[in-house]
Amino acid sequence: MSESERYKVLLTQSARRDICRSIRFPLRISEPSVRRWLGDLRSRLLVLRGMPHRRTAAPESSQWGVNYQQMRFGTFRIFYRIDAQLVYVLRIVDESTV
Repeated sequence: MSESERYKVLLTQSARRDICRSIRFPLRISEPSVRRWLGDLRSRLLVLRGMPHRRTAAPESSQWGVNYQQMRFGTFRIFYRIDAQLVYVLRIVDESTV
């Protein structure tokens, strides 16, 4: 695949739930902060449309028996897998709460 080709990025239900949990906790976050965070997250996820293979493999991949990639976003790790021209965002995990 050439660098000019684009991947389609899809969020799984688990990733969507992770996002909802992240913006609800802690509840003291202001609406403008939530909007800014969501905008920053969206920008970060759009990076995957370009060259998702440039990110590192998640160390846990060998335990899971599947080749998952990861990308950092602040205190979050974004786990995803690539299938042809699709990038499936599987989880968005806040390591500060683990």
